[in-house]
Amino acid sequence: MLQKISISNYALIEALNISFGNGFTVITGETGAGKSILLGALGLVLGKRADVGVLFNKDEKCIVELSFQLENDSLKPLFESWDLEYERECLMRREISPTGKSRAFINDTPVNLQQMKTIGNQLIDVHSQHDSLLLVDQNYQLKMLDTLIEDQSVIEEYKLHYQAYIKLKHEIEKLKSELSSNLAEMDFLRFQLDELEAANLVDTEFEDLQQRLLMLDHAEEIKTSLVEINTILQQGEQPLIPELTQVKRQLEKLRKYLP
Repeated sequence: MLQKISISNYALIEALNISFGNGFTVITGETGAGKSILLGALGLVLGKRADVGVLFNKDEKCIVELSFQLENDSLKPLFESWDLEYERECLMRREISPTGKSRAFINDTPVNLQQMKTIGNQLIDVHSQHDSLLLVDQNYQLKMLDTLIEDQSVIEEYKLHYQAYIKLKHEIEKLKSELSSNLAEMDFLRFQLDELEAANLVDTEFEDLQQRLLMLDHAEEIKTSLVEINTILQQGEQPLIPELTQVKRQLEKLRKYLP
């Protein structure tokens, strides 16, 4: 049960302390009275984000502290798992510094926002005018259905079967994708085969193409050798034997590239 709220330096609140007795308590007022500001302060202790814009005095830190009287020990295992001191009187505090730094405490022990949110959601339920919309939310419907099942092992068994179903579904989708890819590749290979058959290639055509490619790769060298031979034969300024030797040397170069 919520026993006390202490707020300082938050929004329009310079300092506020509210104590609650047993039974039902209503905080009411006209529009603009500050009800939403009070809920905003509670939201800080529930782990919501905050910035320096919420500070009443920009030079001082904001502090929101809630005091709860725990009615049972249902939260004790959670406290112990986080090495938090457990007492029936639980204090939750959130501080926002002027620099924007946020700190959270449970029973004066520093905690992270996720821990504060987890504990806070166990102690406080915040309902709005649009809560009825949850009734058409599928996740909320499943959650409510789960709470009605007495044998929780049925839920666990269902989860295992559902996970197995999802895994098999993914495997089927993967196989379908691989099959589609293989069919596309087979069509492409069939197209290439048809192209090769339509080309009516002869046995020596591949070797001929290789020879042509070799000639094209060394076209500049072939051209140089032919020009050199032509120059030697046309000028004829040297004795015949040396000229023929030079021509032979150039022809030896051409033999590497010409059949």
